[in-house]
Amino acid sequence: MSRPVLLADVGERLQGVDFWRTDEYRSFAPPLRADVGRALADNPRRWAHRFARYLVDSPDSPLSITCRGAVPD
Repeated sequence: MSRPVLLADVGERLQGVDFWRTDEYRSFAPPLRADVGRALADNPRRWAHRFARYLVDSPDSPLSITCRGAVPD
């Protein structure tokens, strides 16, 4: 079953947006440690590769679901 994870309220004059994240949100990428960030800082391709790997490998990632051919609830 799908559940909202991000809610937003647009300002009355369309001059701002407030966001709230529900407790249902779970990141598919683990927190980045400072030492890893420093090691990857000089090469944007390494960042992209790392992020893409988390997208494919995580069972909660929308890309992972698509790649495996499963249809979400």
